[in-house]
Amino acid sequence: MNKKKILSAITATICFAGTFAVMPEIAGMQTVATEAVRNDFEVTYEGWHGSDIDSSVEAIDGIGFDNSRGMFVSDRTSSDAGAVSSKGFYLWGGVKYKYSVQVKSETDEVFHISLLYKDEETEEATTIELATKNVKAGEWTEISASYKAPENTYEYEITITTESTNDFVFDDVVITSKDGKTIEANAAVAGGLKDAFNGYGFRVGNILNGGTIRNSAITASFLKDYNAVECENETKADAVLRANGSTDTNINVSLDNCSAIADFAAKNGLAFRGHAFVWHSQTPAWFLKEGFNSNGNWVTPDVMDKRLESYIKNVFNAFATQYPTLNLYAYDVCNECVSDDSNRTKNNGGAREPGDNNVEGGKSAYVAVYGDNSFVEKAFTYARKYAPAGCKLFYNDYNEYWDHKRDCIINTILKPLSAKGLIDGMGMQSHIDAGYNTFSGTVNYLNAMDMYLDLGLEVHVSELDISLSDGQTLNDQADKYEAIFKHAMEVNTKGTHPGRVTLMQIWGPNDANTWISGDKSPTLYDKNNQPKSAYNKLMALGDGNGPLEGFEGGSDLKPIEPNEYGWYFQCGFEDGEQNWNNRGGNKVAQSGAEHYTEWGSNSLLVSDRTSAWNGASYSLNRAFEAGKEYSFSAHVKQKSGENVKFMMKLEYTNAAGETDYSEIATVTAPNDTWAQLVNTNYKIPEGASNIKIYIETEESLTDFYVDEVIGAVGGTGIAGEGQPELPGQFILGDT
Repeated sequence: MNKKKILSAITATICFAGTFAVMPEIAGMQTVATEAVRNDFEVTYEGWHGSDIDSSVEAIDGIGFDNSRGMFVSDRTSSDAGAVSSKGFYLWGGVKYKYSVQVKSETDEVFHISLLYKDEETEEATTIELATKNVKAGEWTEISASYKAPENTYEYEITITTESTNDFVFDDVVITSKDGKTIEANAAVAGGLKDAFNGYGFRVGNILNGGTIRNSAITASFLKDYNAVECENETKADAVLRANGSTDTNINVSLDNCSAIADFAAKNGLAFRGHAFVWHSQTPAWFLKEGFNSNGNWVTPDVMDKRLESYIKNVFNAFATQYPTLNLYAYDVCNECVSDDSNRTKNNGGAREPGDNNVEGGKSAYVAVYGDNSFVEKAFTYARKYAPAGCKLFYNDYNEYWDHKRDCIINTILKPLSAKGLIDGMGMQSHIDAGYNTFSGTVNYLNAMDMYLDLGLEVHVSELDISLSDGQTLNDQADKYEAIFKHAMEVNTKGTHPGRVTLMQIWGPNDANTWISGDKSPTLYDKNNQPKSAYNKLMALGDGNGPLEGFEGGSDLKPIEPNEYGWYFQCGFEDGEQNWNNRGGNKVAQSGAEHYTEWGSNSLLVSDRTSAWNGASYSLNRAFEAGKEYSFSAHVKQKSGENVKFMMKLEYTNAAGETDYSEIATVTAPNDTWAQLVNTNYKIPEGASNIKIYIETEESLTDFYVDEVIGAVGGTGIAGEGQPELPGQFILGDT
């Protein structure tokens, strides 16, 4: 078990060059210098926070040692309360450290410095007093002590208290060691998942919680594999909101629960994702009740508007104040607001049933206050107002691939918010099983991803875990992880939504630390923190040499070049639907019943149409630019027994931000005969964005087939059937 601490220290040496002073290399080895921790609080809070909800720790300029910035401890209701921080990432058992801190109070005080550590095998916690010292009023005093924690221990949580509840200040926490420990240089530098998928346009992330942030084996592998982190629970409402001191216009919030994770992310350059402001679950009822009393009546929407705005404002401000170097790159503004009940997605705008989730699971206190999901737009409005530059705003939900729920999310949340510029992306929770054609199967899941991408939004695979059930194997699991990551790679580099899948995040560092109950083994590492076949398959998939630089959608992309025929794309449907989607409530699916070319065996079947506009659509990639000419062609076939007029059209967002349409080509197809929609010099309107082509009929509701769809350089001739001769049609030259 002690190897975990060694691995942690190795990684710490590499990643904390600014914190550790490193001695010269000796015979391939590297000596860890004596200074393991130095917290001067000039930039961040360094992971320090109040030891309970009734103590406050705040960095204030000019009050620290030598008039620097120091940490002010106040609002204590008990002498046991004070300032606390876990330093488990930096320290290891069996090493003697000297602990030192500068303290000051306006009153004579007896200060206590204590250390808590845990046994790696039994998890038993032990607290020892490092030092006690009488400190005179108004004088800076150094308190120091030396101590060696037992081997095979971890966490090392330091607490500073006094024997009163008076305010005090502390500064310059320094931990040093005289032991000449040596470790192998660069032992933990080997690339992991983040390096394998470098250049494919998405971060690779995972979660930490209050326990795993102190697990040295997990934090060491975390830095190898991931460049993004999210708190499992520590930034949810119940972890952040404080009733004490709150008013209707100024909600008290605290980052105490996430401080260790925020500090870890800031020091290691990990992008940090916030989760989540508005959620029916893990939200205390008092936040929405009169007088902040859990037994009171629900407040009015007007009062809740003020509370909600203050809550969001103050959380963003807390991050900016306490961890200004943290890359807060995204935040889930609203989470799981759409019901699983198809009756509610059809008739209630998807809103959950009103009520208190703390009393009856699944009900929403927000709906109890507002009567519907109108709070969603308000939350996004406030978040857009106060979010720092570069922080993208997301809606996040589960069962997001279920057709009725998916469509409700799109139509009642994503489209309206996107039209108002209030949202940046969709968070697909992605709690799925290892099956290919199950309810959460690969087909349903990836189809949903493409539909969200079709809206022009970013997609975060925000909480990915793949469970084993019903005889599914680790190989099935590995195949599905591979399919999802591969699709994201292809979308970003070859598909119609370049650079818009911007996060692939696993939900759990290993199978011993997952929210999934039972033995379903959903993560990439087993219970012993060893990589599984899914991990190995992903490492083999990523070559670390993708064409994208950075993480902003569409930035620094290599140009898409046409092939030797001048084609930018060709869809023959031999590999499935090839990112074609339905238009309306109809279906699109690969079919072997018909095919146009002699070298193909499949086409796309468009069925279950209830309106003429229910057809098939395809989002164009970045090769197709507004104001330029292109050549388009598609073949269609129907078996209605009559002639049917088909249309290929362009759907796009115009310069005014409105959805607009333009006709590319028309053709009248005889019964059971392939006909070609073709225009070799079609100009995409100026200012167009979010461009799609689609195929529909003028009036008929018949099923039809589509094959050999091609988009090419303007003027490119594309061979095909053209306009077939219709029954009774008079063709010049026949006589």
